[in-house]
Formats: sequence, structure tokens, C-alpha cells
Amino acid sequence: MTVSTGTNPGNNPKMLIVIGAGGHAKVILDILFESNVGSYVAGAIDNTPTTIGNALGKTKIIGDDSILSTVLPAQYQFIVAIGNNEVRSTLFKTWKGSGFSAISSIHPKSTVSDSVSIGEGTAIMAGAVINCDSVIGDNVIINTNATVDHDVKIGSHAHIAPGSHLAGRISVGEGAFIGTGATILPGIEIGAWAVIGAGSTVTRDVLPNRTVWGVPAKLQN
Repeated sequence: MTVSTGTNPGNNPKMLIVIGAGGHAKVILDILFESNVGSYVAGAIDNTPTTIGNALGKTKIIGDDSILSTVLPAQYQFIVAIGNNEVRSTLFKTWKGSGFSAISSIHPKSTVSDSVSIGEGTAIMAGAVINCDSVIGDNVIINTNATVDHDVKIGSHAHIAPGSHLAGRISVGEGAFIGTGATILPGIEIGAWAVIGAGSTVTRDVLPNRTVWGVPAKLQN
């Protein structure tokens, strides 16, 4: 497995800021602590003023987005722990554009082939399987018990939801969302920012920015 620079605080003793404070952030924090990098977590940030100072898992909410102007890339790195693809993409680009590196969060109970390439800021949850020669972009979510078979390419900021299954040689575009329990047949191309409904079976290519669902999946207005 090849993981981009900035994914292991143990090799680079920067503190880590978790961006987000919802349910997805709690899962990311669990992974970080189970991966023995929890001691590097400085805290989480959230834009709800009343939450600042509250506990979040084994850490605390330490501020809001304005913290970006008070910390230095030489001392801190980040992970965006927000499920919404558009919001996650925007925040990732903002922090990267300010010179910060992103850490990936890979659950120790996931299964990832040694030949897989993983970008920065990507989250791989418990029970996920990623098979040989697949390429995962930056800031991607491979959620709980999702499977990604051989030679799959997943663009940055995409989200492969829990229990979904991608067969071999699939291409998933930037920002696409594959819903819970969906199945994508071999060789299919899913366009950028497309949405695949939960439980769908995709048997043909999906153009960018389209929403499909059903068995077989069909275009929805």
C-alpha cells in the first residue's frame, strides 16, 4: 500500500486538527486512537459556538474555522471529518491551499492490498476491503464494510458509503457519492459529482452530475 505524504504523525511529529464535530468525526477519531496516533490529536473544530469546549470522543472541540489563521503548517496537519462531499472538498482545498498537509485515517481492521495507492486525507473505515492495483484519490471516504475490487480508480472527494460494492475496473469520478448498499458492476464509469442511490445496482455508465437509483439504476429528474 502506498500512502501519500503526511499520513503518519508518528514519523512527522506535527499535531493534528480534526475538521468537523459530527458523527463522522467521532468515527475518524476512533480510528486515529485505535491506530495509536491519538496522542497527536490537538482537537476538533466546529462552527457552532455553543459546542466549543465540549468533549468529542477522546478529545475536545477547540475552536471554529478561524483557527486556520492562528496555526502554522510547520506545526499542524489536518483531516476533514465531514461526510458531505462538497463541504469536505471545499475545506480540504482551503487548508491545502494554506500549506497544510493532510493525514489519512486507515482503520486497522480494514483490508488494503499492498499494491493500492491512497491519496492524502482519505478515510478507510473498519471492515472496508480494497483490492489490488486500485487507486484512491485525496480526501475520499471508503466507509464501513464497503468493498473495492481490483483496478478501481476513485477520484478525490468521493464517498463510497457503508456496505456498497464496487466490482473490478470501475472508475468513480471526483466528488461522486455511492449510496449505502449500492452495487456497481465491472467496468462501469461513474461521472464526477454523480449520485448513486442506496441499494441501487448500476449496470451502465453514469454521466457527471447525474442522480440514479433503482435495480437496475435509472436516471431520476
